[in-house]
Amino acid sequence: MSGRENDLRRVLEDPDEIRRDPKNTKVYRYHRKFEDHYIRVVAKHLNDEAFLITAFPETKIGGGELIWQK
Repeated sequence: MSGRENDLRRVLEDPDEIRRDPKNTKVYRYHRKFEDHYIRVVAKHLNDEAFLITAFPETKIGGGELIWQK
């Protein structure tokens, strides 16, 4: 996702939906549609802080508990 930092920021600031990871309830998946694909940003929330785990493009959203949807 090198060079796509602004897109990653948009995913976190204005996601289409947020899902909780089924294996770790402190991990959240943020999704936003960009043209023909979604970008997923995965972040772990601990107390009042969060940190980015990974980000990648995907063709569909799946899995996890739906927390919020636009």
